[in-house]
Amino acid sequence: NLVKAYSNPLMELDEMLKKMILENLGLENHIDELLDPNYMRFRFTHYKGSSIISGDHENNIKHDGLNGHTDGHFIKVPKELVDEEHPLLFKPFEMVGLSEYVTSQAGYAAPNDAFKAYCGL
Repeated sequence: NLVKAYSNPLMELDEMLKKMILENLGLENHIDELLDPNYMRFRFTHYKGSSIISGDHENNIKHDGLNGHTDGHFIKVPKELVDEEHPLLFKPFEMVGLSEYVTSQAGYAAPNDAFKAYCGL
């Protein structure tokens, strides 16, 4: 199975990188949370890609692919990384909600950065 052959090594690499980064930041207590096997699932889009309007709103782009998402899991900055010198810049968000926003009319209308418009503080 091509998808399984691609996704298994990718998940192993993802796990290894997360462990290395969290250990370097002194955040070992977050490893189990981020390595939860249900945290990330892959969805292969086997249908015609959705239409995306480019930044100039004149060219339409079609896309297909393998999308990683985190249904039901909010992405948030560990509290140990937030202080006066490093303030919180984004509120917690769910990847599915962000994807829906980016492809919505409001996301298209975001002046410069749809991500910042969606969850920026």
